[in-house]
Amino acid sequence: MQPIHIYLLIYGIPIFILFIMLVILFSKNMTLLENRLLSIISFALIFAFLGEFARQLVALEHNPLISKAIVGPFIVLAMVATLHLIYILIVKNAKIRFRKTLYYALYIPLLAQIYVSFSPIAPVEQSYERVDLWTYRIATSYNIWAHSMTTFTICITLFMFIYGLFRTAISTGKQLLLFLLTSYLIIVLGYITTLSLGMNKLIPLPMLFLSFLTVVLLMVGIQKFDLMPTLKQRYRLVFELMPVAITVVDRKLNIIEINNRARHFLGTKAENTENLLTAAQNEFNQQQIHKMITIIREKQQIHDYMIDLKCSVEDRVIKVAIDASYITLGIEKYYYIMWRDITEEFEREKLIKHLAYHDSLTGLYNRAYFVECVTESLNHSTNQQHAMILLDLNYFKHINDTYGHQVGDFVLQHVAKTLTLCIPAPHKVARLGGDEFTVFLQALNSEEELLHYVHTIRQAFKMQHFTHEGSITFEISPSIGYSIAPYEGQTFEELFHIADFSMYADKKRIKTLTQEGQL
Repeated sequence: MQPIHIYLLIYGIPIFILFIMLVILFSKNMTLLENRLLSIISFALIFAFLGEFARQLVALEHNPLISKAIVGPFIVLAMVATLHLIYILIVKNAKIRFRKTLYYALYIPLLAQIYVSFSPIAPVEQSYERVDLWTYRIATSYNIWAHSMTTFTICITLFMFIYGLFRTAISTGKQLLLFLLTSYLIIVLGYITTLSLGMNKLIPLPMLFLSFLTVVLLMVGIQKFDLMPTLKQRYRLVFELMPVAITVVDRKLNIIEINNRARHFLGTKAENTENLLTAAQNEFNQQQIHKMITIIREKQQIHDYMIDLKCSVEDRVIKVAIDASYITLGIEKYYYIMWRDITEEFEREKLIKHLAYHDSLTGLYNRAYFVECVTESLNHSTNQQHAMILLDLNYFKHINDTYGHQVGDFVLQHVAKTLTLCIPAPHKVARLGGDEFTVFLQALNSEEELLHYVHTIRQAFKMQHFTHEGSITFEISPSIGYSIAPYEGQTFEELFHIADFSMYADKKRIKTLTQEGQL
């Protein structure tokens, strides 16, 4: 067999396996950190193997440059990225956390390797010799550096596996770490045996194959225990069938996970890589989501936070309740959002509240609300004038007796409509019961303004006669009384008593004028 064929066999098989791993990884969700790290490790090892393959083919004087520029840096990059991946697996699957200082310390060897490789004052030089088929490094100082790097990586990896194994109480996480620890110990023992027996002379740079076997081990472990973060097949079916709309987005609001309910809820058919703002479909919804995300980031967690969303398909606005958290997984932060359409519930509560404070016949405020509103306004009043107007319909009993109670109800609705047209917001109009109505005028400028509203009401009833089915027409005559706060009272009871007294005085006056034929 020719040397080139041996080189292709020795270095080509790992490169082919790493390439297959890359194909598998790129078929997954590359926004996840675990997949990105596995991809970085695979790329780095492919370049390292290619560099080692090239070293066997070129002249000896070119070997130092290839080692410094390609093989050394990419091997170290693969090592530290592997440690980073192990850190993430332990954090996410064993539910424990290392200090961030350890995470940053993992990348110190890479910086040191770049310094050793490219600094003109680096105290490491390399020279090579060829023995039979293989080219070997003979520089003692660099060998010390390389073995120190490998030993450091092995020790840190073992420490992280053992620490995670003893700290986790999660069954799946414990099984994964036990599998990785056992397999890695076998690989390390094989590596040490190779060095101790001098078998490393069979193939140069055994640490390259140690890194390769380690990343293959991690890939197998992740697949074996169904922990590939892109699939999560064990929970996917439950996640998809959840009756609650669930969305997980990253800090840039890219959708990491979204279930079927959430897709239907947001009206999107796009894949997980879509941005949440794109799924929002219109500017109004985007503004609502921006506001919601800001509050989640500030409070870390929200419950029953309500927003409005426009449905482009049905052309309506729905009420949405949000439960959300700003969570950390490993070193990444995510927004975990649950959406609930509470439009029907909201409308039902709105109706209940409306019925609690409104008269069912006329739609005006009822006595309970009116008393509460007047009391609150008087309690918070600061030297402002308010007024209460009471109205009672003259001869309403005669109307009921003559035309029936149904016509009487229509009369009450006519009175409510007339008063509503006469009294603008923020003043309040209410029906106290029977044929008795009331108005609360807030923050009056003068008593003349009160008299203006009283005159307006009288004129409206004179001008707008009640008509029913074209055959019944008559003028409605109200008796009107009023009181002014704070001069005639500072509580609801005091104002009502004065206004009631004033109203009956007006009723007596109207009755007298009617008997005298002046009305």
